[in-house]
Amino acid sequence: PVSALADNPETMSEENAQERNRVAKLLLQLCMREMFEFQFMQTDPNWSNFLYDPDSGVVNLVDFGASRGFSDEFMDLYIENVKACAERDREGVLYYAQKLGFLTGDESKATLDAHVEAGFIVGEPFGSVGPYDFGKAHIAERVSS
Repeated sequence: PVSALADNPETMSEENAQERNRVAKLLLQLCMREMFEFQFMQTDPNWSNFLYDPDSGVVNLVDFGASRGFSDEFMDLYIENVKACAERDREGVLYYAQKLGFLTGDESKATLDAHVEAGFIVGEPFGSVGPYDFGKAHIAERVSS
């Protein structure tokens, strides 16, 4: 049976660690392939757009109404921004964020500091060696604070 992860996303927390890690890996691989292989991404992060079939172990992506493509130039800058975030390179994060249009250059120091800190938090998984424990990282909560 295929069910939307949105129907009860908490059920994944009831799965064993191996299954949770496998599904998380599938979702991350999908995201990376959308960005860097297809350069075309479904940009609506609603969990109901992901259908999971535990019998086959397949995650299906649906609803492409909010999809968009990305140019080679954008992706080249974007991967450098990800790298700067992972390496906690403040100047790199600010440089690439402005080149990408995420920042205008007119932001206050407080806004720039918040942007850089959010980038560092989101970049943690890419800078870690070995498995990253998303369950203990509380990325969304930390970014929103």
